[in-house]
Amino acid sequence: ATLTQCTPHYIRCIKPNDSKSPMHFDNARVMHQVQYLGLLENTRIRRAGYAFRETYEKLFYRFRVCCPETWPKWGGSFEEGAELIVKSILRQSSPGGSGNASKEPYAKGKTKLFIRQPETVFALEELRERTVQIYANRLQRFFLQFTLQNYYYNLHKSVNDRVVGQKERRRLSISC
Repeated sequence: ATLTQCTPHYIRCIKPNDSKSPMHFDNARVMHQVQYLGLLENTRIRRAGYAFRETYEKLFYRFRVCCPETWPKWGGSFEEGAELIVKSILRQSSPGGSGNASKEPYAKGKTKLFIRQPETVFALEELRERTVQIYANRLQRFFLQFTLQNYYYNLHKSVNDRVVGQKERRRLSISC
């Protein structure tokens, strides 16, 4: 209960040196770790208020089933598709319009899409999970129907094969 009331924060650990000795700080090693982890970019984005960032391609491929315009076929770019997906979920989540019109709910970068509210990402994940579940159920029903039809066909065929040599046909009947 305590964790659900809090906003999540992430802790990144940085090794000050390779020798594990106290009071020794290797500036080059720490700067390499800060750059490698993307902490400067992450801090700048978090200060701007964007909780989620993802490349257009990854976001499009993960959430394309959530939007009827992008699923099952899409002919545009990943950038247009990702923006369309986010716009569709924002329309679904707030039908009356957003109360905070001064801040955009998302921002477009050169290679990434930045989403301000974590609730938008949670809504996308939930919608994706429900949609994938619906498609999985459809596939299961199709294959169940196929196997049952195949079973009854084979059952009917085996009964006909048993009877084929044992009964005589009437004189005017047509052979199938």
